Amino acid sequence: MKKKKHRDPLTEPSIPNIAFVGAKDGREPVESISDADLTIVLPKDQSRPFFHKEAVRICRLLPWLYKPVEPKG
Repeated sequence: MKKKKHRDPLTEPSIPNIAFVGAKDGREPVESISDADLTIVLPKDQSRPFFHKEAVRICRLLPWLYKPVEPKG
């Protein structure tokens, strides 16, 4: 039996690790977030879950708009 390789979404950009969930409340996705000395740029199309290297920070700053996505399998 082969072992499934565990994929780490933080190192594999093809695997979505964040999703915009604010649409449920009628909110619009943001295009950028400023956190003190850092500006985080988000993709224009957030209709599906996507990968972002700053996903943890984004979910921490805006938990009502973004949720982490757990990899399947």
